[in-house]
Amino acid sequence: MTDITNRVLPEPKNWQDFERLCFDLYRHIWKTTDADMNGRQGQPQAGVDVYGTDRVEDKFVGVQCKGKDQGYGDKLTERELRSEIEKAKNFVPALDVFVVATTAPNDVHIQQIARTISREHKKQGLFEVRVQGWGTLQNYITDNVDLFSKHFPDLARVKVIERIDASIEVTERVETHVARLGTQLTALSERLDASDPLEAKIIQAAKLTDDGLAQAALTSLGRILQEDGPRLTQRNLFRLRAGIGIGHIAVGDLPTAIQHFRDAHSADPEWPGAQAILAIAELLEGKRDAALERAKHVLSIDQTSYHAAAVIMDSAPAALGLAELEALIPAGLQERIEVPIGLSLRARKAGDFAAAETYARRALVLKPDDLRALSSVAEVLLEPIFSQEAIGFTRLIPADSKANFNEGLELLLRSWEQLTKRDDVTRYDHIVANLITALDLAGRESEAERILDQALQKAPRSAPLLRRHAQKWRSLANGKMC
Repeated sequence: MTDITNRVLPEPKNWQDFERLCFDLYRHIWKTTDADMNGRQGQPQAGVDVYGTDRVEDKFVGVQCKGKDQGYGDKLTERELRSEIEKAKNFVPALDVFVVATTAPNDVHIQQIARTISREHKKQGLFEVRVQGWGTLQNYITDNVDLFSKHFPDLARVKVIERIDASIEVTERVETHVARLGTQLTALSERLDASDPLEAKIIQAAKLTDDGLAQAALTSLGRILQEDGPRLTQRNLFRLRAGIGIGHIAVGDLPTAIQHFRDAHSADPEWPGAQAILAIAELLEGKRDAALERAKHVLSIDQTSYHAAAVIMDSAPAALGLAELEALIPAGLQERIEVPIGLSLRARKAGDFAAAETYARRALVLKPDDLRALSSVAEVLLEPIFSQEAIGFTRLIPADSKANFNEGLELLLRSWEQLTKRDDVTRYDHIVANLITALDLAGRESEAERILDQALQKAPRSAPLLRRHAQKWRSLANGKMC
């Protein structure tokens, strides 16, 4: 697999550019407005090119941009370091800290010498000495988006961070994990009356949504309603309306889905399964408190209702701990894939990514090829990486995050392979959005564009996918390559 995670920032082409970069960089690090460049070329500068007050450490600091006079880009030697230190002793006013910034790689030996000199200076009442190589400076630079964009415009040709924000927004939107993570028809379609041929017919049609054929399910269920309507029992009508509602969720039509859920409840209002479906409708309408109380009531009388469990996981107060939340789910439901996925999402929202990964991997063990489990693990692995602001510009993935990034990308690609065979991409558009972001970060822009175009053919009304498409064309219009 193509991997760009080993890329590093190129050093500025000349010392003038390096000095300007240092001025902007240290002004940002120091959080000060009094930073300045010291004199001009040819004037004696006492070894200091940039100076100012570090408001964070409350110290007066001078910086030598190594290579201004000669040897730009060369390795810093001990002799050069001691020479610059002697010059800096003449700077007025006296420095608290003297920094030698260099485009050469970090050098353990030189940094050790700097620490030794600092210890000697402390005894003499002189300044602390620091040496910061390009590895250190690069980390500082990529922490600030504006700084990076100004000094490395070729690398910042597209604001990938906008795409990252969009991906996170999709995974957190108010449609709830009931809508975006669960193929909910299995429990709805469990056959209770073997002697009822209409029930079997409804079940067969409704399960088409499970197979990614939501439009076919809606057509079949609609035909049953039209042809067999007068012969449907209350339970039949409940199952049929609920199946139609879930089919509409799969194609992204929430208002219609909510209405069918309410119609399903009205068909058999005393049945716990119908009350659980009403709780889902309330949750999708934003009535979280009402949905939570109704779901609790359902579980108190029917501990097999995983719809009620799903509502509880989604609507429980944020202050409720994961262990307390898990305790609310009956033991008989713990092995359903939707439960660990729901708990993983809750853990992510709480910022507990270790617990989130544990739950997501539990779901993957239960169903190793289920796209919901695949994408759940991928999101847990990738969200901490995506949330690093500057990564969208630099595409520099930390070494300790590479394994997670590569695994997350592969899981999303496996999920997308399954989605290409389904017609409910709208329901899972967060998977596509995150995949496009990951591919962009991996330097695989053409593959990301191809997948985006394919996904839009299947989900032409998907807001996050349309947003990505607009960003691509805006970048092209600005003369930049996506």
